[in-house]
Amino acid sequence: MSRGLKLAFGTFLLLVLFLTYLEATQPEPVNWTPSYLETDKIALGSFVLFDSWTKNTDTKIEKVKIPPYEFLDENPQGTYLFLNNTVAFDDSELKKLLNWVSQGNSVFISAGYISKNLLDTLKMKATTFSGAENFVSRPGLNFVHPKLKSDSGYKFNYDLESLYFSEIDTLNQLVLGTSRYSGDASEKQKINFVKSQFGDGEILLHSNPQALANYFLLSNDNYHYAEGVLTYINRDEKVYWDSYYKSGKAYASSPLYILLGNKALKWSYYIAIAGCVLFIIF
Repeated sequence: MSRGLKLAFGTFLLLVLFLTYLEATQPEPVNWTPSYLETDKIALGSFVLFDSWTKNTDTKIEKVKIPPYEFLDENPQGTYLFLNNTVAFDDSELKKLLNWVSQGNSVFISAGYISKNLLDTLKMKATTFSGAENFVSRPGLNFVHPKLKSDSGYKFNYDLESLYFSEIDTLNQLVLGTSRYSGDASEKQKINFVKSQFGDGEILLHSNPQALANYFLLSNDNYHYAEGVLTYINRDEKVYWDSYYKSGKAYASSPLYILLGNKALKWSYYIAIAGCVLFIIF
């Protein structure tokens, strides 16, 4: 190999190593994948909520990893809690769930999309707010009850699509919370938290699950908002934490998932491939 070729090869190798170093030392970008798993510490995981709730209160919480249709055959008593970006029941499962609620139990659902069949049953309509001005949609959340209401509200400093209840049955439902969005030309408060009586039980619908996720709870004093939401759940009853309707429970099928999911292993893998290519070439 000539001296010029060796110099070119050395320069190329140093350049590759320098670029690899720059990439490897960059801070990890925020992962906005909607997981809501109680074990996930990413922005939209629910580790903070689940961990603090189980450790700092006497509330008995049981994880449910099977579909509600199967779980309700065990005839549990208490509150069934669903937290995810999407919660959708088919007609048979919804019928079983509503029958369970009517017997004196409770359901709490916090989701960015809620089954249309459930909303129709409760005579409600939901609309997505996506930002009316410059696509800005940063919600400020608050409560209606004067003891829970904050003077300044609880703000989310990240743009996101959010659901609100545009129509409710005012005779049978109680508004518990509202949301206000920057970029909303109307500046009107929108309903995001509602309680519905159903038979001898009740249904709590909350349309901003991001407010119960890690990122929001660790920002400023926003954890007070989660505390306010949870006050509407009967602490004396057992809480059944749904781990079935969770977006984060999907598993990757690629054998490289673990390798590429770790930064150090990923760049070792890339360097090894680059070294093999250079070996073949030279």
